[in-house]
Amino acid sequence: MVGDMVMVNAEGAEKAREIYISLFDYLRDVKANVVAKRPVDIESAYRLVKMLVDEPVLVQNIFPLTLKETSEKDYMVTHQANVAVCALKLSLGLEYTTSQLLDLGVVSLIHDLGIWNVPDAILNKEDPLTAAELDMIKDHSRIGKDILAPFERERPWLPEVVFQHHERGNGTGYPRGLRMGEMHGYALLICFVDAYEAMTHHRPNRRAMKQTFTTRELIAGFKESAFPADIIKAFLKEITLYPEGCYVLLNNKWVCEVVTINRDNHLRPDVRVVIDSLGRKVREDKIIRLIEFPIYNIVDCVALDEIKKA
Repeated sequence: MVGDMVMVNAEGAEKAREIYISLFDYLRDVKANVVAKRPVDIESAYRLVKMLVDEPVLVQNIFPLTLKETSEKDYMVTHQANVAVCALKLSLGLEYTTSQLLDLGVVSLIHDLGIWNVPDAILNKEDPLTAAELDMIKDHSRIGKDILAPFERERPWLPEVVFQHHERGNGTGYPRGLRMGEMHGYALLICFVDAYEAMTHHRPNRRAMKQTFTTRELIAGFKESAFPADIIKAFLKEITLYPEGCYVLLNNKWVCEVVTINRDNHLRPDVRVVIDSLGRKVREDKIIRLIEFPIYNIVDCVALDEIKKA
């Protein structure tokens, strides 16, 4: 009762991985420049993002990598790269123009650059932060705006979006408590994706949440007017409750990886069996099209570290 084997495009997968790694390389350079108080190279960011905008399929191919573990030690490098990929994926669903995709991709890639003015001892602290440490971290959006001030004449939205990316549409964000009508559209989208990425990945002081819980939290935020309806709709269309690359548990106790979302029924994606009902790893690379087999249902999401224990 298993569908046809999926033929993996090795060349496409490798190109996607190379670009994903290039995002990391660029962000490490940004960090070095921020720490050394040198100018930030924006043009390199545009060249990288243009590669993704010119071939949108690369965004789709990179996205599953954002749900995997990487060897990158600085989680803020991984976070900003992931936010850029997720933001582009959502904005494709929002039908942004090419210039909008380029600008959004760049600002989402460096939205947290001000965080690298905060000592690593605070960023990597596993114990709860003190009020003073929390204030220092919250100040990173202002710092980021100041770092990008030299680009304000040519791209006035760039430092402003970085300044706004922790605002919320209902006025509960920081630093100014802006509301939806006062925020830049890029900032609203980045704010949403930033929250999604942060909740679905481990941080030094907390564990990642399950995909299903994260989605419920974000939708609840929409109901409280924190995020606009079009962003929520794009999220449910482009990323869904069970995005490509996440792991799920079926009702027969199989653990599977989602390989393709089903745009007609987001609850029934195509999945690849990873672990069988006896807890054994499955080596065969075959796909179950859940839409074709109603006896199989997803009952929960599974964390990556749970897969490794099997």
